Amino acid sequence: MTPTSVTYRPLTGPEEIALFCRLTYVLDHELADDFAAGRRRPEWTWVALDGDRLLARLAWWTTPGGEVPLQFDYFDVDDTLPRPVRDEIGLRLFEAATAAVVPYGGKLPEYGRFVPPDWREDATAREVVEARTRVLEGTGARLFVERLRLQWTPRPRSRRPAYGSSSARSRTARISSGSWCRFWRALSTPTAGRTWHRA
Repeated sequence: MTPTSVTYRPLTGPEEIALFCRLTYVLDHELADDFAAGRRRPEWTWVALDGDRLLARLAWWTTPGGEVPLQFDYFDVDDTLPRPVRDEIGLRLFEAATAAVVPYGGKLPEYGRFVPPDWREDATAREVVEARTRVLEGTGARLFVERLRLQWTPRPRSRRPAYGSSSARSRTARISSGSWCRFWRALSTPTAGRTWHRA
């Protein structure tokens, strides 16, 4: 198997979700519902195959019934492949898929990925993150921001009064004013940035 002998193609339809899930990611359980609701399309969901072996995959997401992809949220490669082969297959898949999905000169949707909080200390998790980053940087993308994802666990509800959205926005504006967080700074400027940028 060489990267040039690999088949790069979109899914034929939701019936190929099982094929797409031969590599795994935390959003896999949402795929069937996303296809049913129109948040994903087969032509936005691509695979790299050597025969029936899945070597890499990527996909875009949108709002229900959306006409253009808004988020690039799947990008996986088979981490058992040798690094040079893995990187080239990932790059070829990205180039083939974006050429078919994103109009020439069009804005690439931002890429986001959920990673373990200790990914830098865990050698396996670190290689997963760095392998995908390496391939995307090869296309001209640059890391824009890394954020924590907070998750609440169930506990007895407090009896605080509900606040309207304008109150929430004003509180958020007050606490984010002068923030060192690149994400908040980008949102507060007219030229809001993306997580990944083309050079």
